[in-house]
Amino acid sequence: LRIAFFRSGRDPAEMAFWLAGPKGEPSADEQQDLIKELRGRFGSEPVDDVTLRRFLITRSWSIDGAAVMLQSHLKWRTENLPVTQEEVQPILDERKFALLGSGAGGRPVFILN
Repeated sequence: LRIAFFRSGRDPAEMAFWLAGPKGEPSADEQQDLIKELRGRFGSEPVDDVTLRRFLITRSWSIDGAAVMLQSHLKWRTENLPVTQEEVQPILDERKFALLGSGAGGRPVFILN
């Protein structure tokens, strides 16, 4: 890529811009610092770095935006999960839901009627 850029007669600074990634995206070290800072706000919650990074990316690396969104997500999970057998049983009894077998990785495949 570098050779092609130089042979094209383009400015090397332009090449650096394209190699740096999307405008405004922090470096790998800065990303780790942001993940650590966000983790500090949710220290007692069981949230892994991949999840924290996903929320930071979604909010353009804004700590405050990611924190609000993650807090809302964790609240929803607490209120709605896990789904109990009692909640699912009426659907199973009406036969609107059927197990078709297993898919990739042995995961169950269902169909809703």
